[in-house]
Amino acid sequence: MSARIISPMFSGDFSQWAIDFSSITAIVLTSLGMIFAGLFFVGSFVKKRFFCFFCPMSALHYIFSKISIAQLKKDGSKCTKCGDCYAVCDMQIKDIADNISDTNILRDDCILCLKCIAACPEDEALHFDILNLKAFSSSKEGFNKRMGIEKPKDIK
Repeated sequence: MSARIISPMFSGDFSQWAIDFSSITAIVLTSLGMIFAGLFFVGSFVKKRFFCFFCPMSALHYIFSKISIAQLKKDGSKCTKCGDCYAVCDMQIKDIADNISDTNILRDDCILCLKCIAACPEDEALHFDILNLKAFSSSKEGFNKRMGIEKPKDIK
């Protein structure tokens, strides 16, 4: 039974992996498709999450972020501008670390991976809210636990 389900995945052919020479339009379009596929293949070895820089879903995500039930927020008064959030950001959004005046720090390239919150060593400087309720926030204790830093023992 399971062989019937799995076998079609391995029975494809490579007939569509060639440039179609039937017309000028077909040559141009298949050549462009193969060039773009090759560029994205090579780019994926060069840069982490390479396709995310071109994906239109992040633009749609940003457009609806103002009315979204999920928000990425920052308390600028608690931020020390250490840059840890920028260092772990796969999309290299510098504004997350530098901007201390805006509370909503969701940017158009942000993919909401929440690595910035996990890397932040300050208590509640960054937090992820769902329906204005804090679902995940940065903390010194969580940061120390993730980094393997033990709590200093009291000196007698």
